[in-house]
Amino acid sequence: MTSEKDCGDWETKSEHEVNEHFRKNIGRCHICRGDFIENSFVNWHPKECTACHNECRLELSQFEPTPEPRQEPRQEPTPEKNKTYSVAEKKLTYPRAYDKWDKTDDEALEEMWKSGKSIKEIAEKLGRTEGAIEYRIRIKQIDVITGRPMPVTEWQKKFLVMLGYDDLNPDEQKALDDRCAYNSKKDAKITIDKMRDYPPCQQLINQLEVRKAHPHSLGTVTSDPKTNQEALTEIEKLTSATEYQKKKVLEKYGTKKIPYAEYLELSMWKARQLLAPESIAQPVFDS
Repeated sequence: MTSEKDCGDWETKSEHEVNEHFRKNIGRCHICRGDFIENSFVNWHPKECTACHNECRLELSQFEPTPEPRQEPRQEPTPEKNKTYSVAEKKLTYPRAYDKWDKTDDEALEEMWKSGKSIKEIAEKLGRTEGAIEYRIRIKQIDVITGRPMPVTEWQKKFLVMLGYDDLNPDEQKALDDRCAYNSKKDAKITIDKMRDYPPCQQLINQLEVRKAHPHSLGTVTSDPKTNQEALTEIEKLTSATEYQKKKVLEKYGTKKIPYAEYLELSMWKARQLLAPESIAQPVFDS
């Protein structure tokens, strides 16, 4: 019988983001009993209705890689089979999730967006997910119609901090763009793309030094990074791929292409290259 901590053979949805509802209702990690941090990513076990930290699950044991998936007849996708939650589960939190949008919905969305309400507030009012609200604003160009741009995402805020944007003085920030990166999602993207080519900031240099000294670090850094992007790449080359990335790589290539030993040493950078479209992926296998 599987113990409460041993989740090796449980159905697992990796890289599941923790939101406020998840944190309040699911509770604690079933392995360490520690709290979940909002906006972090965890392993979700839908059948057991519980979850665990990625680090806790990795410490239990090294799981055997998933066998190559058997080819099944192609079927039309359905919400029940292809989503982390079933429609019924999703509707417990968002009563109108997956319902068709009508003219009344769009008018209410436009009015609330124009009045300054947040995406979270609108989602609660309309009974839909925040992702659905953001998507509807974008495809209906409600941000353009109302003159209110999409706000900076939490991921963009964290990335700007990581790239050292907050450490720049006002003149240096203005040199990047006349408008502040925190003004809108579009401005943040422009700033992030520019800052990738900046000399590596102290924060990334410190992260790289920590990763190089980590006991589970993969490989070594062959040269000093000249830009923020090069520093990010070196950090990813020294960091183990997530369980979700490994699963996707095995589904795409199988164990014949990737030996088990190489699978265990798979880095985040190599996994990203293997999963990228062939037109932009760099060669990562030895010839």
